[in-house]
Amino acid sequence: LTVSELVDERGVRIGVIPHTYEHTNLGRLLPGDPVNVEGDLIGKYVSRIMARRGKPEPTSGL
Repeated sequence: LTVSELVDERGVRIGVIPHTYEHTNLGRLLPGDPVNVEGDLIGKYVSRIMARRGKPEPTSGL
């Protein structure tokens, strides 16, 4: 399961390999059906790092 496109702030398009499609309920879902999505912890950290690129590091005031 891979996010292939951000549609808007609440929607994504996904890519699914055939094995996952055949062995999960993803093949029975319709567009707009709610699903639980858990974020990738490493992706969260990479996002934070990329957001701070070019910005000075915060100082501790010491």
